[in-house]
Amino acid sequence: MSVLHRSGGASLRAWGRRHAGALSIAALLLLVLLRGIPHVFFRNAHFDSDMAIFGVMGIDIAHGRTIPFYGYGQTYLLALEAWFAAPIFALFGPSVWGLKLPLLLMNAAVTVLTFLQLRKGGIGRAGAWIATLPLAVPSLYVAKLLLAAHGCNIEPFLGILLLFWLRDRPVVAGVVTAVFYLNREFTLYGVPALFLAERIEGRALDWTYARRRGLLLVVMGALVAVGRVVGRHGPYYFGADAPKMRLEPAPLAALSWLWRDNLLPIVGAKVGPIGTAPLELDGHTDAIYTVISASMAVLAAAVLLRGAGSARSFGRPRVRRAAAFPAYLLLVALASSAALTLFGGMAKDLFSTRYNYLALLGLPGLLGLCAALDVGGPVRLGGRVVRCLAALAFVVPVSLQLAYFVAAARDPSRRPEDVLASYLVDHGYESGRAGYWTAYSTSFLAQERVVLTVTESRVPIVRYEERFRGARGKSAEIQDTPCEGGAQVARFWVCPSQP
Repeated sequence: MSVLHRSGGASLRAWGRRHAGALSIAALLLLVLLRGIPHVFFRNAHFDSDMAIFGVMGIDIAHGRTIPFYGYGQTYLLALEAWFAAPIFALFGPSVWGLKLPLLLMNAAVTVLTFLQLRKGGIGRAGAWIATLPLAVPSLYVAKLLLAAHGCNIEPFLGILLLFWLRDRPVVAGVVTAVFYLNREFTLYGVPALFLAERIEGRALDWTYARRRGLLLVVMGALVAVGRVVGRHGPYYFGADAPKMRLEPAPLAALSWLWRDNLLPIVGAKVGPIGTAPLELDGHTDAIYTVISASMAVLAAAVLLRGAGSARSFGRPRVRRAAAFPAYLLLVALASSAALTLFGGMAKDLFSTRYNYLALLGLPGLLGLCAALDVGGPVRLGGRVVRCLAALAFVVPVSLQLAYFVAAARDPSRRPEDVLASYLVDHGYESGRAGYWTAYSTSFLAQERVVLTVTESRVPIVRYEERFRGARGKSAEIQDTPCEGGAQVARFWVCPSQP
């Protein structure tokens, strides 16, 4: 029996070694699903009217009404999410999960591409896996927003990774980069970062290199120019251009805000501006995030010491090749943070935080650079220490994601807009008016059996306006305050429509 036991154990270990790469990817995907499923499939998943607009566009595409180029109400944010959702809506009907499922797949693709590119550069499996953890398990705050259908949260990550992945195919890389630039211009950070990373890699600055990079830029520029023209004359064009970048008048204050209220929540060292609901931390929030901050600080110190102590290793060709991709990620993160600090010129609040999600790439960049130092030889003590500290630093974030999953699964509550949608449909309402943050989310959740147009001028959907004006059936005014003859539904008041 002992011989059979040893033989079986040896076979299992051999199988594990043969399939170690696939198992590593499977483990990363499991973590992506752990933090993603509550935001996609659970009944209380985050959903608002900004997302509903992309859902409405997906419905319009599925029914053949129009093929929007940009999002309704703007001349930027390519309607990628609506295009991806339309086939799902056509097959299964409009739903929150149908709108968000492509985003979950993009999150998975970003994680897998990062791991594979690190391995392709020569970094060991363990080092690459540890370096990919920040993307597989980001903070609760970032995890929620990377699965929000706002048109531009996860897409820049995918565009940045595909640019590096396809860099030796300049025409394809130019097309892909143009598409993601039209979706959100943050993908542009990858272009100078790519040139600098290839200098680190040691690529020769010869005619072949210049021709390839020039071709990439020409293809990208031409398609962006065409996209701008098409977008301005496309269906449902109305609204404003993207916010204009201008010099920050108070860069030191902006730098303080960047560190305190932007970078710390993004890397998970601070709770973030949207809280952790439905997960209740029972007064332990400060303690939990103090532990995370301390572990991150210790890890950062270890990374810096490791880099300073082995700086000469970057002169070795194999190390430079392995370091190119992590350096690229770090350069993109630095470019994103620098642009927001120096050229933002905008209010520093919850909404401007989204302009720097790419700063998250700095974590896999730094961890990948440390792992690159061990390429071509045994993992040294410094490398082992960094890996252990990184693994320990992610124990609490992984635990928080697991706790969030359980809390969201047990939460019996429904979105207030979902309750309102059911009430309006059950009581025979056909149309109505409400504030922006109520109107479109409620209409989408009602699968447009009732449509609410907006009481203000912000992003009017033309066919909703027409349906409201031509309505012959019951119509309602949705308010946040009591009204005569109205009914309270969740946190709203359903009031008689005013002629």
